[in-house]
Amino acid sequence: MQKWEYKVILVRKGQVLRENYQTLKAYQLFDIVYLNELGEDGWELVSCDVDHEDVGKPSTMIFKRSAADLLTRGFSSEMDEAHPVRSASPKRTRLRRE
Repeated sequence: MQKWEYKVILVRKGQVLRENYQTLKAYQLFDIVYLNELGEDGWELVSCDVDHEDVGKPSTMIFKRSAADLLTRGFSSEMDEAHPVRSASPKRTRLRRE
């Protein structure tokens, strides 16, 4: 079964006010650079709540990404070669290449 991780972001007037209900000490500018960073981290926008009658109210954006991505994120073949996995064999230790 597919598992998801979610991120809730509140935005007002082009600034990120909160991420996952935690107020940011310094507001992050909500621009294309910020959106590209979210995309590079695997986040995809699934919902956006905008109150067109109350311009001062923050917009709530919900992003999701596959929880399976968390297991593979940040690992590369270069890292595997730099830090080989050793087998747990008690008789001898072998390097395992994948």
